[in-house]
Amino acid sequence: KDAVSYMERAVSVDPERIAHKLDLAGVYADTGEKDKARATYEAVIASTKRVDFNDSLYKKQAEERLKKLR
Repeated sequence: KDAVSYMERAVSVDPERIAHKLDLAGVYADTGEKDKARATYEAVIASTKRVDFNDSLYKKQAEERLKKLR
């Protein structure tokens, strides 16, 4: 539960940083909150603003993890 609250806080502080959303989706998946994980992975994929150099890599990772989650 602590991991979920920490990552939700990180996303709320910097909502444009998709690396935090990717991590949050992983935590959701690990804690069995698959609907939240799906929605968060989809938010990463749909993001159009580039903040980090590796955002395209994060999007690819989100796509791969989303396929495994379904």
